Amino acid sequence: MPRRETPKVLTKKHLARVERERRQMYWLLGISGVVLVLVVGLIIYGVLAQYFIPKWQSVAKVGNINISGSEFEHAARIYRWNRVRQYEQNYQYYQVFRDSPDFASQFEQQLQQIQSELSKEGATTLGYNVLDQLIEQKIIEREAAKLSITVSAQDIDKALQEGFGYYPGGTPTPTITPTSAATSTLSALQMTLVPPTDTPTETATPTFGPSPTPEQTYTPTLVPSPTSQFTLTPTATLTPRPTETPYTEEGYKSSLKQFITEMGKVNLTEQDLREEIRESLLRQKVSDALTKDVQPVQEQVWARHILVQDEAVANDLLKLLQDGVDFETLAKQYSLDTGSKDNGGDLGWFPKGRMIAAFEEAAFKLNIGEVSQPVQTDYGWHIIQVLGHEMRPLGSDEFQQLKQTNFQTWLNDQKQAKDVQRFPDRLQYLTPLEPQIATELLLPTPTP
Repeated sequence: MPRRETPKVLTKKHLARVERERRQMYWLLGISGVVLVLVVGLIIYGVLAQYFIPKWQSVAKVGNINISGSEFEHAARIYRWNRVRQYEQNYQYYQVFRDSPDFASQFEQQLQQIQSELSKEGATTLGYNVLDQLIEQKIIEREAAKLSITVSAQDIDKALQEGFGYYPGGTPTPTITPTSAATSTLSALQMTLVPPTDTPTETATPTFGPSPTPEQTYTPTLVPSPTSQFTLTPTATLTPRPTETPYTEEGYKSSLKQFITEMGKVNLTEQDLREEIRESLLRQKVSDALTKDVQPVQEQVWARHILVQDEAVANDLLKLLQDGVDFETLAKQYSLDTGSKDNGGDLGWFPKGRMIAAFEEAAFKLNIGEVSQPVQTDYGWHIIQVLGHEMRPLGSDEFQQLKQTNFQTWLNDQKQAKDVQRFPDRLQYLTPLEPQIATELLLPTPTP
């Protein structure tokens, strides 16, 4: 028979040990549960912090106006969409002019610039640009509220129709505002400096290097071209683009519907289109209001110069001038500025902001007939002589440019105000990489 085991008798000591082990097991299980919850919580928080919380936070403030991450992300997507469509349009021109190196190279440069901007590496810069544009728009909206300026639905409808080349009241006839050329009566001193026939009537553009144009901030504006493709334009004005065959109302509605369908492919709506147009019109109205008192005159100087590469040569030329040698003769013989040397270094009339800063500063400080000490710029050393200095009337194009410059100066000052705050570190997870340029349209990346 099998041996029968005698059941063990559990003592109090044994029972206590079993109970202690059971409690330890529950404690370990509890700790493991807490750790698991914490780990899951951290993962969830990480996802929220990366993809959702930034959308709720402000990426900038203009006074008490917040710009949310969600608003930024949407604006950046619209900006990318505009740039992609501009790329596609320029690519078509590039293909047409591919056999003409001069034209093709211009379009190629534009394509490479957009391609770089929309790349993953360009996302940071793109984000900063979009944020800057949003800040500008909030500043404009705040100023519009102060001035009681609004944009009506009818304004938007009219601009939208004109953008597609549809003019219910007939195609507008361009009006040209006649302007008289600015002329000056030469003083006796000026008559001794240059012959009367050399008096310039318009500004010359020097080839030694005009002042680098201040970086322009472009507002992405949805503006249709004659082919019903909206493209980014560098101005806030929706310019009518008449077509040879006028739209009928039915044709306009069909084109608009087709365009909105294209927008829908990147999750943009008709309301997005109307909002972009509203912002563009509001910008123009505020600009017009703030520059209404600007006069069509501007301080300008008429100057000539001699450009050389070496300071010692500049000093030698200055001494010759002081000894009575003719300026025009020296400019024709020694100046490196091929655009002006044959005219004796004559640069014509120019306002502030046209020339490189150091050159401009020296020129505007000189009296008529006075010759400067050698002035150094990135292009070399200049000897400058001022031939005229006066307030001069502006043509219509120059006047519009002056008003735009004044408005942008005001806007830049507003952006530097203390009540404008930026939080660029919050853009990291918000700047979209979509939409993208079609792969088959991408140009090879140029090698350094």
